[in-house]
Amino acid sequence: MRYLRRFSEFLFSTFLRLDWVSRAVAPDERTSRYIFDKKQFDEAKRIVKYAAFMPSKKTGDISVYRTAHCREWRVWGLGEYFVARRRPDKVLLLARGDVAARAFVQQGLSVVAKPEPHPRHAAAANWPSDKAEQRIKAIAVAQEALLLVKPLAPKGNTV
Repeated sequence: MRYLRRFSEFLFSTFLRLDWVSRAVAPDERTSRYIFDKKQFDEAKRIVKYAAFMPSKKTGDISVYRTAHCREWRVWGLGEYFVARRRPDKVLLLARGDVAARAFVQQGLSVVAKPEPHPRHAAAANWPSDKAEQRIKAIAVAQEALLLVKPLAPKGNTV
């Protein structure tokens, strides 16, 4: 049974890789920011907090996935296979914030395709270096975001 589970996970991740999206990110294109920290969203208020949209100290941008025209299982699968499994801390994927690329552009940022580790991967880039300015932009983006909490997988479900 373990073999079958691993084989089904292999097939699932392989099919997730087979994807084609244009190099240019359209302003109305939905992007998803995967959230691993309970402090970055409020399930009761159904909001994504600005901390989820603060740029990385290492890279200076934030990682998002271009999830327009994807079914829900595929959006969550991208988060599991191409984000959660690559994290060294092995924390669980809890939620995501969906927002149109336009929300970043309206703040003077850009959303650029970064097709590694997946063709749908992108980065919200060109953040200012000043922390206060970053916070203002992250708050504006978070206000446009739709919170989706990850559904619990039924018992016995391997994928």
